[in-house]
Amino acid sequence: MLPALLALFVAVMLVGGIAGSYVAYYLSSFDISRIFKAVLLKSSQSRFKKGLIVAQFAIATGLVACTAAVAMQLRYSKTLDMGFDREKVLVLPLTGETAQKNYAVLQQQLRVLPSVQQVSAVSEIPYNGITNNGFVPEGDTKALIIHQLDADEHLLEAFHIRMKAGSWFSASRPDLANGYVINEALAKILGWQTPIGKTISRDGVHPIIGVVSDFHFASLHDRVEPLIITNKPSGGMYSYLAIKYTGSDAANLVASVQQSWKNIFGATPFDYWFLDDAFNTVYKSEEQFRQVFMYFSVLSVVLSLAGVFGLVALTVKQRVKEFGIRKVLGANTMSIILITVKEFAALVVLAAIIITPAAWYYIHSWLQNFAYHIGISPWLFVACSAAVLVVTICVISLQAAKAAMANPVKSLRME
Repeated sequence: MLPALLALFVAVMLVGGIAGSYVAYYLSSFDISRIFKAVLLKSSQSRFKKGLIVAQFAIATGLVACTAAVAMQLRYSKTLDMGFDREKVLVLPLTGETAQKNYAVLQQQLRVLPSVQQVSAVSEIPYNGITNNGFVPEGDTKALIIHQLDADEHLLEAFHIRMKAGSWFSASRPDLANGYVINEALAKILGWQTPIGKTISRDGVHPIIGVVSDFHFASLHDRVEPLIITNKPSGGMYSYLAIKYTGSDAANLVASVQQSWKNIFGATPFDYWFLDDAFNTVYKSEEQFRQVFMYFSVLSVVLSLAGVFGLVALTVKQRVKEFGIRKVLGANTMSIILITVKEFAALVVLAAIIITPAAWYYIHSWLQNFAYHIGISPWLFVACSAAVLVVTICVISLQAAKAAMANPVKSLRME
Protein backbone atom coordinates (compact mmCIF):
# COMPACT_ATOMS: atom_id res chain seq x y z
CA MET A 1 0.00 0.00 0.00
CA LEU A 2 2.98 2.32 0.50
CA PRO A 3 3.53 2.82 -3.28
CA ALA A 4 -0.16 3.66 -3.59
CA LEU A 5 0.18 6.15 -0.75
CA LEU A 6 3.16 7.80 -2.43
CA ALA A 7 1.15 8.03 -5.64
CA LEU A 8 -1.70 9.66 -3.74
CA PHE A 9 0.74 12.06 -2.09
CA VAL A 10 2.07 13.09 -5.51
CA ALA A 11 -1.52 13.50 -6.66
CA VAL A 12 -2.24 15.69 -3.63
CA MET A 13 0.73 17.92 -4.43
CA LEU A 14 -0.24 18.10 -8.10
CA VAL A 15 -3.92 18.82 -7.55
CA GLY A 16 -3.13 21.14 -4.64
CA GLY A 17 -0.67 23.03 -6.80
CA ILE A 18 -3.25 23.40 -9.53
CA ALA A 19 -5.87 24.52 -7.02
CA GLY A 20 -3.51 27.06 -5.45
CA SER A 21 -2.44 28.32 -8.85
CA TYR A 22 -6.07 28.64 -9.85
CA VAL A 23 -6.88 30.75 -6.80
CA ALA A 24 -3.79 32.90 -7.33
CA TYR A 25 -4.60 33.32 -11.01
CA TYR A 26 -8.18 34.25 -10.25
CA LEU A 27 -7.20 36.82 -7.64
CA SER A 28 -4.58 38.38 -9.89
CA SER A 29 -6.96 38.57 -12.88
CA PHE A 30 -9.40 41.05 -11.34
CA ASP A 31 -9.26 44.51 -9.90
CA ILE A 32 -9.44 44.60 -6.14
CA SER A 33 -12.88 46.21 -6.35
CA ARG A 34 -14.18 43.26 -8.35
CA ILE A 35 -12.64 40.45 -6.32
CA PHE A 36 -15.26 40.65 -3.61
CA LYS A 37 -18.22 41.30 -5.89
CA ALA A 38 -20.76 38.56 -6.52
CA VAL A 39 -19.45 37.92 -9.98
CA LEU A 40 -20.46 34.49 -11.22
CA LEU A 41 -17.70 32.53 -12.88
CA LYS A 42 -18.11 31.49 -16.41
CA SER A 43 -19.47 28.00 -16.94
CA SER A 44 -16.10 26.54 -17.92
CA GLN A 45 -14.38 28.15 -14.93
CA SER A 46 -17.08 26.84 -12.59
CA ARG A 47 -16.74 23.29 -13.90
CA PHE A 48 -12.95 23.43 -13.57
CA LYS A 49 -13.16 24.69 -10.00
CA LYS A 50 -15.69 22.02 -9.03
CA GLY A 51 -13.50 19.42 -10.65
CA LEU A 52 -10.57 20.48 -8.47
CA ILE A 53 -12.75 20.37 -5.36
CA VAL A 54 -14.04 16.88 -6.20
CA ALA A 55 -10.50 15.65 -6.91
CA GLN A 56 -9.20 16.88 -3.56
CA PHE A 57 -12.22 15.57 -1.67
CA ALA A 58 -11.68 12.19 -3.36
CA ILE A 59 -8.01 12.11 -2.39
CA ALA A 60 -8.77 13.09 1.20
CA THR A 61 -11.52 10.48 1.52
CA GLY A 62 -9.35 7.76 -0.01
CA LEU A 63 -6.46 8.54 2.32
CA VAL A 64 -8.68 8.53 5.39
CA ALA A 65 -10.12 5.14 4.34
CA CYS A 66 -6.66 3.65 3.69
CA THR A 67 -5.31 4.99 6.98
CA ALA A 68 -8.27 3.56 8.89
CA ALA A 69 -7.82 0.17 7.19
CA VAL A 70 -4.10 0.02 8.05
CA ALA A 71 -4.75 0.93 11.69
CA MET A 72 -7.54 -1.66 11.95
CA GLN A 73 -5.43 -4.44 10.39
CA LEU A 74 -2.40 -3.82 12.58
CA ARG A 75 -4.60 -3.64 15.67
CA TYR A 76 -6.22 -6.91 14.54
CA SER A 77 -2.80 -8.53 14.13
CA LYS A 78 -1.79 -7.50 17.65
CA THR A 79 -5.00 -8.75 19.24
CA LEU A 80 -5.41 -11.95 17.20
CA ASP A 81 -5.50 -15.09 19.30
CA MET A 82 -2.10 -16.70 18.72
CA GLY A 83 -3.28 -20.02 20.11
CA PHE A 84 -0.85 -19.74 23.01
CA ASP A 85 0.15 -17.23 25.67
CA ARG A 86 3.28 -15.29 24.76
CA GLU A 87 3.12 -12.85 27.68
CA LYS A 88 5.44 -13.20 30.68
CA VAL A 89 7.63 -15.90 29.17
CA LEU A 90 11.34 -15.63 29.96
CA VAL A 91 13.54 -17.56 27.53
CA LEU A 92 16.93 -19.00 28.52
CA PRO A 93 19.16 -20.23 25.68
CA LEU A 94 20.96 -23.36 26.87
CA THR A 95 24.40 -22.24 25.75
CA GLY A 96 27.05 -24.91 25.70
CA GLU A 97 27.03 -28.67 26.11
CA THR A 98 27.13 -28.47 29.91
CA ALA A 99 23.90 -26.49 30.09
CA GLN A 100 22.18 -28.71 27.52
CA LYS A 101 23.10 -31.92 29.33
CA ASN A 102 22.20 -30.68 32.80
CA TYR A 103 19.19 -28.49 32.03
CA ALA A 104 16.92 -30.68 34.21
CA VAL A 105 18.79 -29.63 37.37
CA LEU A 106 18.28 -25.94 36.57
CA GLN A 107 14.69 -26.59 35.54
CA GLN A 108 13.95 -28.16 38.90
CA GLN A 109 15.49 -25.28 40.84
CA LEU A 110 13.64 -22.65 38.81
CA ARG A 111 10.27 -24.25 39.52
CA VAL A 112 10.60 -23.46 43.23
CA LEU A 113 10.97 -19.70 42.61
CA PRO A 114 7.84 -17.90 43.91
CA SER A 115 6.91 -16.17 40.65
CA VAL A 116 7.57 -19.15 38.35
CA GLN A 117 4.50 -21.06 37.15
CA GLN A 118 6.16 -23.59 34.87
CA VAL A 119 9.43 -24.28 33.06
CA SER A 120 9.52 -26.16 29.78
CA ALA A 121 12.50 -27.43 27.79
CA VAL A 122 12.14 -27.02 24.01
CA SER A 123 14.21 -27.31 20.87
CA GLU A 124 12.95 -23.96 19.53
CA ILE A 125 10.82 -21.06 20.72
CA PRO A 126 7.64 -20.77 18.63
CA TYR A 127 7.55 -17.20 17.42
CA ASN A 128 9.44 -16.79 14.13
CA GLY A 129 9.25 -20.18 12.48
CA ILE A 130 10.25 -23.74 13.35
CA THR A 131 12.61 -26.21 11.65
CA ASN A 132 11.31 -28.45 8.83
CA ASN A 133 12.04 -32.15 8.47
CA GLY A 134 10.89 -34.95 6.21
CA PHE A 135 8.19 -37.33 7.49
CA VAL A 136 6.24 -40.13 5.83
CA PRO A 137 2.59 -40.27 6.98
CA GLU A 138 0.70 -43.53 7.11
CA GLY A 139 -0.54 -44.52 3.65
CA ASP A 140 2.07 -42.42 1.78
CA THR A 141 5.38 -43.42 0.27
CA LYS A 142 6.88 -39.96 -0.24
CA ALA A 143 8.17 -37.81 2.56
CA LEU A 144 6.37 -34.58 3.40
CA ILE A 145 8.24 -31.55 4.72
CA ILE A 146 6.66 -30.76 8.10
CA HIS A 147 7.66 -28.43 10.93
CA GLN A 148 9.05 -30.23 13.97
CA LEU A 149 9.18 -29.02 17.56
CA ASP A 150 10.79 -31.10 20.32
CA ALA A 151 9.39 -30.41 23.78
CA ASP A 152 9.10 -31.92 27.23
CA GLU A 153 5.88 -32.72 29.07
CA HIS A 154 5.55 -29.14 30.43
CA LEU A 155 5.09 -27.32 27.11
CA LEU A 156 1.29 -27.05 27.32
CA GLU A 157 1.38 -25.49 30.78
CA ALA A 158 4.23 -23.10 29.95
CA PHE A 159 2.59 -21.72 26.80
CA HIS A 160 -1.06 -22.47 27.58
CA ILE A 161 -1.47 -24.49 24.40
CA ARG A 162 -4.79 -26.33 24.16
CA MET A 163 -5.20 -30.03 23.47
CA LYS A 164 -7.80 -30.88 20.85
CA ALA A 165 -7.84 -34.65 21.21
CA GLY A 166 -5.84 -37.56 22.59
CA SER A 167 -3.02 -37.45 25.14
CA TRP A 168 0.03 -35.33 25.85
CA PHE A 169 3.46 -36.54 26.93
CA SER A 170 3.80 -37.43 30.60
CA ALA A 171 6.66 -38.47 32.84
CA SER A 172 4.33 -41.08 34.34
CA ARG A 173 3.57 -42.50 30.89
CA PRO A 174 6.93 -43.43 29.31
CA ASP A 175 5.03 -45.45 26.70
CA LEU A 176 3.91 -42.14 25.13
CA ALA A 177 7.44 -40.82 24.61
CA ASN A 178 7.78 -42.50 21.22
CA GLY A 179 4.56 -40.96 19.96
CA TYR A 180 3.88 -37.77 18.01
CA VAL A 181 1.48 -34.96 18.77
CA ILE A 182 0.30 -33.11 15.66
CA ASN A 183 -1.60 -29.88 15.12
CA GLU A 184 -4.99 -29.45 13.46
CA ALA A 185 -3.41 -28.09 10.29
CA LEU A 186 -1.50 -31.33 9.68
CA ALA A 187 -4.55 -33.49 10.39
CA LYS A 188 -6.53 -31.42 7.91
CA ILE A 189 -3.91 -31.63 5.17
CA LEU A 190 -3.63 -35.41 5.60
CA GLY A 191 -7.39 -35.74 5.60
CA TRP A 192 -7.40 -37.53 8.95
CA GLN A 193 -10.72 -37.12 10.72
CA THR A 194 -9.53 -39.30 13.63
CA PRO A 195 -5.71 -39.04 13.70
CA ILE A 196 -5.22 -40.83 17.04
CA GLY A 197 -3.63 -44.21 16.42
CA LYS A 198 -2.35 -43.46 12.91
CA THR A 199 1.38 -43.45 12.35
CA ILE A 200 4.08 -41.21 10.89
CA SER A 201 7.53 -42.55 10.04
CA ARG A 202 10.90 -40.90 10.62
CA ASP A 203 13.73 -42.94 12.12
CA GLY A 204 11.11 -45.52 12.97
CA VAL A 205 7.32 -45.66 13.15
CA HIS A 206 5.62 -43.26 15.57
CA PRO A 207 1.95 -43.39 16.58
CA ILE A 208 -0.14 -40.24 16.80
CA ILE A 209 -1.05 -39.87 20.47
CA GLY A 210 -2.66 -36.43 20.43
CA VAL A 211 -3.75 -33.35 18.51
CA VAL A 212 -3.19 -29.77 19.68
CA SER A 213 -5.16 -26.75 18.58
CA ASP A 214 -3.41 -24.67 15.93
CA PHE A 215 -1.14 -21.95 17.27
CA HIS A 216 0.95 -19.39 15.41
CA PHE A 217 4.63 -20.32 15.53
CA ALA A 218 5.56 -18.02 12.63
CA SER A 219 4.59 -14.60 11.29
CA LEU A 220 0.92 -13.72 10.91
CA HIS A 221 1.68 -13.10 7.24
CA ASP A 222 1.52 -16.90 6.88
CA ARG A 223 -1.18 -19.38 7.76
CA VAL A 224 -0.53 -21.93 10.48
CA GLU A 225 1.40 -24.73 8.82
CA PRO A 226 1.53 -28.46 9.69
CA LEU A 227 3.45 -29.25 12.87
CA ILE A 228 4.70 -32.36 14.64
CA ILE A 229 5.69 -32.20 18.31
CA THR A 230 8.01 -34.91 19.59
CA ASN A 231 9.26 -35.78 23.08
CA LYS A 232 12.72 -36.80 21.90
CA PRO A 233 15.05 -33.93 21.00
CA SER A 234 17.92 -34.42 18.57
CA GLY A 235 20.90 -35.81 20.44
CA GLY A 236 18.80 -35.96 23.58
CA MET A 237 19.41 -32.27 24.32
CA TYR A 238 17.09 -29.26 24.24
CA SER A 239 18.18 -25.75 23.26
CA TYR A 240 15.98 -23.49 25.42
CA LEU A 241 14.14 -23.25 28.71
CA ALA A 242 10.88 -21.31 28.58
CA ILE A 243 9.91 -19.91 31.98
CA LYS A 244 6.27 -18.90 32.49
CA TYR A 245 6.09 -16.44 35.36
CA THR A 246 3.64 -14.19 37.19
CA GLY A 247 3.91 -10.72 38.68
CA SER A 248 5.53 -7.59 37.31
CA ASP A 249 8.98 -7.76 38.90
CA ALA A 250 10.80 -9.25 35.91
CA ALA A 251 14.14 -7.78 36.97
CA ASN A 252 14.08 -9.63 40.29
CA LEU A 253 13.15 -12.85 38.50
CA VAL A 254 16.05 -12.49 36.06
CA ALA A 255 18.43 -11.91 38.96
CA SER A 256 17.18 -15.06 40.71
CA VAL A 257 17.40 -17.11 37.52
CA GLN A 258 20.92 -15.86 36.86
CA GLN A 259 22.01 -16.81 40.37
CA SER A 260 20.60 -20.32 39.93
CA TRP A 261 22.39 -20.57 36.58
CA LYS A 262 25.69 -19.51 38.15
CA ASN A 263 25.30 -21.97 41.01
CA ILE A 264 24.83 -24.88 38.60
CA PHE A 265 26.85 -23.98 35.52
CA GLY A 266 29.50 -21.68 36.97
CA ALA A 267 31.13 -19.49 34.34
CA THR A 268 28.98 -20.77 31.46
CA PRO A 269 27.67 -17.63 29.63
CA PHE A 270 24.20 -16.59 30.78
CA ASP A 271 21.75 -15.06 28.34
CA TYR A 272 18.01 -14.43 28.32
CA TRP A 273 15.21 -12.65 26.45
CA PHE A 274 11.48 -12.17 26.72
CA LEU A 275 9.11 -13.77 24.25
CA ASP A 276 6.83 -10.74 23.89
CA ASP A 277 9.87 -8.58 23.03
CA ALA A 278 10.84 -11.10 20.36
CA PHE A 279 7.36 -10.89 18.86
CA ASN A 280 7.56 -7.09 18.84
CA THR A 281 10.83 -7.35 16.92
CA VAL A 282 9.23 -9.62 14.32
CA TYR A 283 6.45 -7.08 13.74
CA LYS A 284 8.69 -4.02 13.99
CA SER A 285 8.56 -3.50 10.21
CA GLU A 286 4.76 -3.42 10.34
CA GLU A 287 4.88 -0.84 13.14
CA GLN A 288 7.36 1.30 11.19
CA PHE A 289 5.13 1.05 8.13
CA ARG A 290 2.15 2.17 10.22
CA GLN A 291 4.03 5.22 11.48
CA VAL A 292 5.28 6.22 8.02
CA PHE A 293 1.83 5.65 6.58
CA MET A 294 0.22 7.79 9.28
CA TYR A 295 2.67 10.66 8.73
CA PHE A 296 2.14 10.66 4.97
CA SER A 297 -1.61 10.30 5.34
CA VAL A 298 -2.02 13.15 7.83
CA LEU A 299 0.17 15.44 5.74
CA SER A 300 -1.65 14.53 2.53
CA VAL A 301 -5.10 14.95 4.06
CA VAL A 302 -4.15 18.34 5.52
CA LEU A 303 -2.77 19.54 2.18
CA SER A 304 -5.78 18.19 0.32
CA LEU A 305 -8.35 19.78 2.65
CA ALA A 306 -6.36 23.04 2.74
CA GLY A 307 -6.67 23.26 -1.03
CA VAL A 308 -10.38 22.51 -0.83
CA PHE A 309 -11.03 25.11 1.84
CA GLY A 310 -9.08 27.70 -0.14
CA LEU A 311 -11.44 27.16 -3.06
CA VAL A 312 -14.42 27.12 -0.69
CA ALA A 313 -13.38 30.47 0.79
CA LEU A 314 -13.03 31.95 -2.69
CA THR A 315 -16.43 30.62 -3.73
CA VAL A 316 -18.12 32.06 -0.65
CA LYS A 317 -16.47 35.45 -1.22
CA GLN A 318 -17.76 35.44 -4.78
CA ARG A 319 -21.31 34.91 -3.51
CA VAL A 320 -21.37 37.79 -1.02
CA LYS A 321 -23.60 39.86 -3.29
CA GLU A 322 -25.92 36.86 -3.84
CA PHE A 323 -26.21 36.42 -0.07
CA GLY A 324 -27.02 40.11 0.31
CA ILE A 325 -29.85 39.87 -2.23
CA ARG A 326 -31.24 36.79 -0.49
CA LYS A 327 -31.22 38.56 2.88
CA VAL A 328 -33.01 41.57 1.41
CA LEU A 329 -35.66 39.18 0.03
CA GLY A 330 -36.19 37.70 3.49
CA ALA A 331 -33.76 34.77 3.73
CA ASN A 332 -32.19 34.17 7.14
CA THR A 333 -28.62 33.20 7.92
CA MET A 334 -29.43 29.49 8.41
CA SER A 335 -31.11 29.16 5.02
CA ILE A 336 -28.10 30.75 3.32
CA ILE A 337 -25.75 28.37 5.16
CA LEU A 338 -27.85 25.36 4.11
CA ILE A 339 -27.83 26.42 0.44
CA THR A 340 -24.04 26.65 0.50
CA VAL A 341 -23.56 23.42 2.45
CA LYS A 342 -25.83 21.44 0.10
CA GLU A 343 -23.73 22.41 -2.90
CA PHE A 344 -20.47 21.22 -1.36
CA ALA A 345 -22.06 18.18 0.30
CA ALA A 346 -23.04 16.98 -3.15
CA LEU A 347 -19.41 17.34 -4.26
CA VAL A 348 -18.23 15.30 -1.26
CA VAL A 349 -20.71 12.52 -2.06
CA LEU A 350 -19.59 12.53 -5.70
CA ALA A 351 -15.95 12.34 -4.62
CA ALA A 352 -16.72 9.39 -2.32
CA ILE A 353 -18.45 7.53 -5.15
CA ILE A 354 -15.48 8.12 -7.45
CA ILE A 355 -12.71 7.16 -4.99
CA THR A 356 -14.34 4.14 -3.29
CA PRO A 357 -13.55 1.53 -6.01
CA ALA A 358 -9.88 2.60 -6.20
CA ALA A 359 -9.49 2.73 -2.40
CA TRP A 360 -11.14 -0.69 -2.04
CA TYR A 361 -8.75 -2.16 -4.63
CA TYR A 362 -5.62 -0.82 -2.92
CA ILE A 363 -6.80 -1.85 0.56
CA HIS A 364 -7.75 -5.33 -0.70
CA SER A 365 -4.36 -5.76 -2.41
CA TRP A 366 -2.45 -4.74 0.73
CA LEU A 367 -4.48 -7.06 2.96
CA GLN A 368 -3.47 -10.03 0.81
CA ASN A 369 -0.03 -9.77 2.43
CA PHE A 370 -1.63 -11.13 5.61
CA ALA A 371 -2.92 -14.69 5.91
CA TYR A 372 -5.30 -13.41 8.59
CA HIS A 373 -6.82 -10.04 7.94
CA ILE A 374 -9.88 -7.91 8.50
CA GLY A 375 -12.78 -7.81 6.07
CA ILE A 376 -13.45 -4.68 4.05
CA SER A 377 -16.85 -3.42 5.10
CA PRO A 378 -18.78 -0.85 3.02
CA TRP A 379 -19.29 0.98 6.30
CA LEU A 380 -15.57 1.80 6.32
CA PHE A 381 -16.01 4.01 3.27
CA VAL A 382 -19.32 5.38 4.54
CA ALA A 383 -17.72 6.35 7.86
CA CYS A 384 -14.66 7.92 6.23
CA SER A 385 -16.80 9.85 3.75
CA ALA A 386 -19.00 11.00 6.61
CA ALA A 387 -15.93 12.18 8.55
CA VAL A 388 -14.72 14.25 5.59
CA LEU A 389 -18.26 15.55 5.08
CA VAL A 390 -18.61 16.64 8.73
CA VAL A 391 -15.30 18.53 8.66
CA THR A 392 -16.28 20.13 5.36
CA ILE A 393 -19.71 21.16 6.64
CA CYS A 394 -18.17 22.75 9.72
CA VAL A 395 -15.68 24.82 7.71
CA ILE A 396 -18.20 25.78 5.04
CA SER A 397 -20.77 26.73 7.66
CA LEU A 398 -18.31 29.07 9.34
CA GLN A 399 -17.37 30.66 6.01
CA ALA A 400 -20.98 30.96 4.86
CA ALA A 401 -22.20 32.28 8.24
CA LYS A 402 -19.56 34.99 8.21
CA ALA A 403 -20.61 36.08 4.72
CA ALA A 404 -24.35 35.74 5.41
CA MET A 405 -24.19 37.85 8.57
CA ALA A 406 -22.52 40.73 6.75
CA ASN A 407 -24.57 43.91 6.27
CA PRO A 408 -26.57 43.31 3.05
CA VAL A 409 -26.47 47.00 2.21
CA LYS A 410 -22.68 47.00 2.23
CA SER A 411 -22.62 43.74 0.24
CA LEU A 412 -24.88 45.14 -2.50
CA ARG A 413 -22.96 48.43 -2.68
CA MET A 414 -19.55 46.77 -3.11
CA GLU A 415 -18.06 47.76 -6.42
